[in-house]
Amino acid sequence: MVALLTVIFICVYTAAQFVAAGKTLEVFLGLKPEWGALIAVVAILIYCVNGGLIASIWTDVVQAFVVIFVSFGMLMVAIIAGGGISDIIEGLNQIDPQLTQITAGFTNWTLLAFMVGSFFWGFGFDMSQPHMLVRLLAGKNPKEARQARWVYLTYVYLTWTAMVLFGVICRVLIPEIDDPEKVLPFYAMHNFDPWLVGIILAGIFSVIASTADSQILVCSSALAKDISPTWYQKMSQKYGLRYQQFMTLLVGVLAFIATIFLSSTVFALVLFAVGALTSSLGPAMLITLLKRRTHYLALSLTMLVGLITAIVWRILGYNEIIFEGFPGFIIALLVHELLMVSLFSNQKLS
Repeated sequence: MVALLTVIFICVYTAAQFVAAGKTLEVFLGLKPEWGALIAVVAILIYCVNGGLIASIWTDVVQAFVVIFVSFGMLMVAIIAGGGISDIIEGLNQIDPQLTQITAGFTNWTLLAFMVGSFFWGFGFDMSQPHMLVRLLAGKNPKEARQARWVYLTYVYLTWTAMVLFGVICRVLIPEIDDPEKVLPFYAMHNFDPWLVGIILAGIFSVIASTADSQILVCSSALAKDISPTWYQKMSQKYGLRYQQFMTLLVGVLAFIATIFLSSTVFALVLFAVGALTSSLGPAMLITLLKRRTHYLALSLTMLVGLITAIVWRILGYNEIIFEGFPGFIIALLVHELLMVSLFSNQKLS
């Protein structure tokens, strides 16, 4: 079940990266989004198929430095273009005074729902992302894994903060834009020389590639090895490394097909994928880490119930009130405890 959930929802998550690539090249080069996504797929698959995890890790290191440079460079440029922090705040107040309020004009209950949903989004994001967890598992020893954790958290929160602030400032600099997800390439195209635009394009693609390559590799591993270990043994004995490479290529193609048919924003696709993973893999991961008494059937039912809860919650539109990962995660944990005290109380533990 874990392998199947990984393949389905990480593949959707990967599709979100290719949607972002399509939008980026649509602004920079005037290409149709589908062609932009295809270029990203081909570029990423070239080194994923040939180099695997090692190639992904080394390219991620280079991409991280490019992302840091572009994130903070664009933030500084935006602050200067906006006339400084005081002028930017004044401009935001003119657009909507709630933009500068720490509560954003939320009522107490709405603010509470937002905070709870955000907590479970962040908690579930870190607990249920196989493509990130595999990097920690690849460490030579626990000490290296702990160091990697702090490097990752520092990098993510610094670059995320820089880009969020850039987006807020662009509410003043570019008050009218048809798609807010295109604001970074749009701003670059209209304010910089071509060589700087190229660096910014590299920064955007670094973010996309560093996420998509990890997701493709973890999906291909789950598809090749975990869904049917017996089949994997037969195929690997017959075809060797080529079988794993084929699966990597297949996942990339499937993600591209999903990109074409999933007509949604990058943000919505990411939220849906994270919500599904938070509600299914998240509870199972937490139970395992806490070394709670469990059973493999109880864990399977827990993941299934959490996933169904999240999907139904989104279908009913309640995700507009609170992130679907919250009810999915909580209900899944409750179901697990109920199963363990009723059906599996005398069963041999897994």
